[in-house]
Amino acid sequence: MANNKFLTIDDTSSDIKEITAIATSAGAADAGKIPVTGPNGQLDPSLVGSLDGKGYVAGEALVAGDLVYVYYDSGSTTNKIKKAIAGSNGSTRAVGIVTSATASGAQATVFARIPVSGFSGLTPGTPVYLSATQAGKITQSAAVGSGNFLQVVGTALDAQTLQLAISTQVIYRS
Repeated sequence: MANNKFLTIDDTSSDIKEITAIATSAGAADAGKIPVTGPNGQLDPSLVGSLDGKGYVAGEALVAGDLVYVYYDSGSTTNKIKKAIAGSNGSTRAVGIVTSATASGAQATVFARIPVSGFSGLTPGTPVYLSATQAGKITQSAAVGSGNFLQVVGTALDAQTLQLAISTQVIYRS
């Protein structure tokens, strides 16, 4: 699919210029550029932005599809991210997902409301939860057992795709 072209007027010279829309973003270098949807009719996650407009330092190695929580690292006096898990009495509630592998100590971009592909076996139209047994992972089985909490992180669109919509409300199991 060819990118769409647009006309713009140069503020300095008043010349009319043709510009090409971008389908993905490399970050600050693409500020002010016109985005175009991809073949699926959706914006690429790199165009949507991160949870708060910036990345986070990974406090551990992460893989694409890991749900993460934010914590304050007093040693470096910064906020970092780690894999969330629904078995920690609510202390590691998911705030977003990473869409690419990130080494511990490297910058990661966290997304909170995008469709994410790469899963398998999801039942379309049903809720998806933060796992209570595997850090950073999703499940379609609600967490049970004392000390666990239930957090909806989205809805399955099809067998491979999760529409991320992380709930800030959790139900604690006692």
